[in-house]
Amino acid sequence: MIKKKIIAVYYPQFHQIEENNKAWGHGFTDWHRVKSSKPQFENHYQPRVPLNDNYYNLTDPQTIENQVLLAQKYGLAGFCFYHYWFDGKLLLEKPMEIFQNNKSLNLSFCISWANETWTKRWVGEAKSVIQKQTHLPDKDIWKSHFDYLLPFFQDNRYICIDKKPVFIIYQPGIINNLAEMIEYWQLLAKMNGLNGIYFISTKRQKNIHKVVKSEFNGIMKYQPQEAYNSNNFGERSLVSKLMTNISFVFPENVRNHISKIKDKTAKLNRFDSVKLWKSILENSYKPFSGFKGQIFESAYVNWDNSPRYGNKANVFSFVNPKQFEHYLRQMIRKMDENKAEYLFVNAWNEWAEGAYLEPDKKYEYQYLEVIHKILSGNNE
Repeated sequence: MIKKKIIAVYYPQFHQIEENNKAWGHGFTDWHRVKSSKPQFENHYQPRVPLNDNYYNLTDPQTIENQVLLAQKYGLAGFCFYHYWFDGKLLLEKPMEIFQNNKSLNLSFCISWANETWTKRWVGEAKSVIQKQTHLPDKDIWKSHFDYLLPFFQDNRYICIDKKPVFIIYQPGIINNLAEMIEYWQLLAKMNGLNGIYFISTKRQKNIHKVVKSEFNGIMKYQPQEAYNSNNFGERSLVSKLMTNISFVFPENVRNHISKIKDKTAKLNRFDSVKLWKSILENSYKPFSGFKGQIFESAYVNWDNSPRYGNKANVFSFVNPKQFEHYLRQMIRKMDENKAEYLFVNAWNEWAEGAYLEPDKKYEYQYLEVIHKILSGNNE
């Protein structure tokens, strides 16, 4: 039987950077959103409070060491670090660099390039750009990006499949000359002693397989977004549904216009996690038409982005640790049936969107205990 490995998505936004200070005010980190969150309906679990009020700073090496030790203790195989690169400009890169520079941290890792433009859409200002992502089709820029990532790819802790370092791209459909860029990176990888790169595309919408061709080795279904975008579950306004469906169809100026309409007509979008999980499990590991690569599934702990969006948020019915165990056990069985090695979990520490394994005041270590219990073969 293949050993099952759970990889938690890791978000680096819990430290100050100049761009966020300018956009949101001096000293801003995501903790500001988390702390100021308010309940939007009766029994709404907000605000979320870290255990021991641990509003940490991810430029502190000891914090990252503590996170790694915690992940190891409960059986996680690794972190998938979110990575922000804008045609040569790095943002929020320090936590991943601190981790990579400390070779005593014995935890596997890989990287997901979150390659979107940053805007103020949280406050209804989609046209207010914090950092533009242009994806210039320039080989010098492609090489500069590859050169930055190369030491990570060469790290003996880096997750490899088929002896190739795994690299995930969040939005491949917005990259200019995507196939040419991937071909060039494959060449650079081999020139630098690697066997190539194992490219995985994130899937959040229905038709990503129409964008992702044979140059990708795999697709990772990113939950819960993939399930609700594919099935339109929940109490969603017509404009909200339209925003989902136009993501890859209309140009940015049209999307921004419709976003304005959505802001004026907004209401809280609430979703049923029971229905979502049923869909996730029923559709797990099903092949996509025209795509012959590997399918990677993911699980989600919870999802509630009201700390960022307030009454315009997407909120999924709360999944407590016992329910999480029920769903995760079923997903692990699906992994066995499909001889899958890796399962991604959203997330280790996405506090502003309610998706975290880290301990909070209400449940302490219970979500992590679920993972340890399942992976250790405890069926009680």
